[in-house]
Amino acid sequence: MTRDLWLHDFGQSPRAHLPRLVCFPHAGGSAGTYAAWAPVFAETTPVLAVRPPGREERWREHPRGVREVAAAVADVLLADRAPTILFGHSMGALVAWETAVLLRDAAPLAVVVSGTAAPHITPTRPSVRPMTDDDLVDFLTGIGGIGQAHLRHPRLLADVLPGIRADLVACDDYRHTGEPLPVPLVAFGGDADPLVTSGELDAWTELSTVGTTRHTLPGGHFHHIDHPDRFLHRLAEELEQYR
Repeated sequence: MTRDLWLHDFGQSPRAHLPRLVCFPHAGGSAGTYAAWAPVFAETTPVLAVRPPGREERWREHPRGVREVAAAVADVLLADRAPTILFGHSMGALVAWETAVLLRDAAPLAVVVSGTAAPHITPTRPSVRPMTDDDLVDFLTGIGGIGQAHLRHPRLLADVLPGIRADLVACDDYRHTGEPLPVPLVAFGGDADPLVTSGELDAWTELSTVGTTRHTLPGGHFHHIDHPDRFLHRLAEELEQYR
């Protein structure tokens, strides 16, 4: 029951000989963000997506912080200790990283991060705490983080905005203060991402003792959604070595 609460498998059957790709959504995002990935990797790397509180079937629940979500997901993954690769974008990258920290004794094969500064440094992105709702909407619109359907319907926007704010505050509050991990890291970034500098992405290299691969792709903060074919091709190349 706990596993189904936290992880969605898109109807795929687990395969003991294949590593699973566990995907963490961005702030305000949901497991459904990764639905299109499941058929792409079905034969090589079964996809599981994290179901954060406050989204989809869990919409009645309050959003939780980075460490709380990571602790819950780590408990689920430790229950079977199957070979695992973690992926996260933006807030999801922070939760994926913290999950890897908690899995130290059953370390993932790799951690793939996208669209965020390394968590041991202070990011240059603006804090959402002092933002009014109008400021937050402008911020999200500027990075492509909110759909036109929400912008056209104020009531719908009012429903989702508190959860997005809570997630972004959780990102502001999270810092990694521990040691680097003996886990391979892959870091993706968009060359026009206004939230992450090249140096902030490079800082991920300081968090792995066994090596970090860095990719800069054309696009903004949501480069992996705006140009999915290009991103998934590059991701598949990275995952090939773990099959």
